[in-house]
Formats: sequence, C-alpha cells, structure tokens
Amino acid sequence: MNDWLTWIFSLQWSQPWYLVALALPCLWLTLYYVRRQEQASFPLPGSHDILATGKSWRTTLALIQPWLRFFGLSLLIVALARPRQAQGEEKIETDAIDIMMAIDVSSSMNAMDFQPNRFVAAKKTASEFIDMRPNDRIGLVVFSAQAFTQSPLTNDHKVLKLLLEGVQQGWVENGTAIGLGLATSVLRLKESETLSKVVILLTDGVNNRFEVNPIDAMQLAEQYDIRVYTIGMGTNGLADVPKTDFAGNTVIVQEPVEIDEELLTQIATETGGKYYRATDLETLQKVYEEIDLLEKMEMEVTRFVRYEEWFWPFALAALVLLMLELLVRYAAARRLPE
Repeated sequence: MNDWLTWIFSLQWSQPWYLVALALPCLWLTLYYVRRQEQASFPLPGSHDILATGKSWRTTLALIQPWLRFFGLSLLIVALARPRQAQGEEKIETDAIDIMMAIDVSSSMNAMDFQPNRFVAAKKTASEFIDMRPNDRIGLVVFSAQAFTQSPLTNDHKVLKLLLEGVQQGWVENGTAIGLGLATSVLRLKESETLSKVVILLTDGVNNRFEVNPIDAMQLAEQYDIRVYTIGMGTNGLADVPKTDFAGNTVIVQEPVEIDEELLTQIATETGGKYYRATDLETLQKVYEEIDLLEKMEMEVTRFVRYEEWFWPFALAALVLLMLELLVRYAAARRLPE
C-alpha cells in the first residue's frame, strides 16, 4: 500500500488545470443522492420501489451504478491532466553568456593581407566561434558608415550562421562607424538577464563617423555591465587592396594599415575586456579561441531527461468503468435513459 502511495505522490502533471474539473463528478454524485433522498421521501410506484423490495443482484448493481459513473468520470479527468513520472534527472553545466558580434564590413575589409581577404576571413572565424559556443545566445551586428542588426540574440545557431554567410559589403554607405556598431550591440544586450554579457567588436580601421562617439558607446557598455573584446584586423605596414580604376578595371594597390589601437584598447580595458591585434588568419583564429576560454561562466542546471507517461492506465480504467456503468443502467438494471 505504501508503495502505491509513494508512486502516486511521485507523479507530475503535464496539464494540472484539468484536475479542477474533479469537482464536477463530486457535484453530480451529491445531486444524485439528494434526488434519491427526495424520491424516498415521496415514494411513487415504479422501478425504484421494485428494486427496493428485494435484495437481488440487480438491486446491488443499481446501488453501485452511480459510483461506477463517478469513478469513471474522475479517472477520465485525471487522464486528461496527463500524469507522468520522471525517469531520472541529469545535472549539466552550461555557459550563461549572451554575446553580440559586431563586424566591420567597410570596403577596406577587402584587403588581401588575409586569405582570400579580410572580409571572408572575418566571417569564417566568426562562424567557427559560433560553433565553439553551443549553449550561448549569440547575435550579429554589421557596420560600416551605418550599423544594423543582422541577427538578434538567438540559440538557433544554424540560422545565425546562415545570416552571417549572407552578409554582403556595400549594403550601406562606406565608412567606419565604430561607435555606432558598439552602441547598436549594447542596445541589443541591455535587456539581457544572463550573468554575463559580451560584445566582440572587429574592425580594420579608424572611426570616421561620429553619429555616436565611440567613448559614449563605451560608457553605455559600462553602464549595463557589458564586457567588450576588441579586435584590430590587419597586418603591420602595407596591405594589398583591390581598387577599380577609371577604366573600370580591378587593380591591386598597396595601402597603409591604419587601426586605432589606442581607442580599441581603451574600450576593451574600461569595460573589462581585452584588445587583440590579428595580423593573419591564424592569429585571428587564436584570438577567438582565447576569448572562448576567457568567457566561461559555468552554472549548474538540473533538467529531467525523460518522462514516462501514465495517462493511459487512468484512461483505460475510466473506459472500463463507464462501459460497466452503461451495462448496469441499460441491461442489468433494465432502466431507461434519464
């Protein structure tokens, strides 16, 4: 008996609000016996009197008939509430971090000091980083003269990588709006309730747009406890850059690599992040690997692995009892439908 009680109390309910309906069979049974009491007070010739005059098997069935309906309806309601039992639980450790990636897509990202160029290399390494963080919500902001959100924070990394792959240069006016790119990322993170919020900002240039001052964007990140990791992308010295000449032909020219390392270092330091300089694809990959190692905040989460459904015994018992109730009413007791 104790084992049965233990099992019953171990059940969980997928749709517990159905249990409120258990009041209906109770109300029906109460009204049934109130009506029977009234009939007993004012006896009339009929089947009730005939059943009451002798103790037969039909009399007994007539007495249990309302209880069959009561328990049948009650068990049906219990089945609708979908009782289930957890078959075990697993404690896992997962990262609790929201990350916005801000990537410069200005024309200078076509420089060929990365293979095949900075823009393709930046997307490739960003995609690899997304694969490193399966438990995080990650979003994507792209910026040149303007900034826009290519993807809000999401756990659907497959869709996120498709959106990253679809990023193209030339969608907006050319330029390098570091402040606007950072501010847009911060605004996407400010409502986050996770324990850790991070922006990874990658650029290959110097801020030349001042709709949002980079220092103001940095202070906004500080206000919302957002760490910013900054990456300066570009080799030292000169880099080959494809240009279009007056005849419409593509020519390769060398241009100096100009990265505002002082600004990027200040943004990272003031917000609790770190500045990195990536001079080739290999060092850029190592940068993301280091950020991945730094941004580990483990928390223990308990989740049930699998549930065993137990609605079917209750549903089956309800069906049997309601079928018996019909047999008692219309066959054994030979009563007409009320």
